[in-house]
Amino acid sequence: MSILSLMTALQSHPELCSVFDLNAFQTYIELVNILRPEIESILPSYQIGPPPTLTVRLHEFLKACFSMSDVMGKLAWEKFAKIAWSIPFVESSELEAAARKHLKLFMDHGLSRKLGELNSKRQFSLSETLLPSRCL
Repeated sequence: MSILSLMTALQSHPELCSVFDLNAFQTYIELVNILRPEIESILPSYQIGPPPTLTVRLHEFLKACFSMSDVMGKLAWEKFAKIAWSIPFVESSELEAAARKHLKLFMDHGLSRKLGELNSKRQFSLSETLLPSRCL
């Protein structure tokens, strides 16, 4: 994780400190990477890097996960998106571990927004991989 990038973002926008400590920042980065296939699906094929804004349901999901305001959610994306994009999951085991770690967030805030199943690029579904078969 880029601590220097984080410090720069927090120094230029200290209001982010009201929501993000180091653990919350790490969670944000992991959630963005879990959702990356969903985020990439809205990008034009010629665009490299994260989109300047998120779709409403992705934005609302991240806002709910961190109990932050609309303005703070937009600022977090503006300041942290490039950091998250620069440190993607390399192995599917990293994705699965992060998804297990944040399963409660997806259960609490993602299912109502139809988040929790990732597209076929990652061949990973929270419901199929993380939930016991008796829950399906």
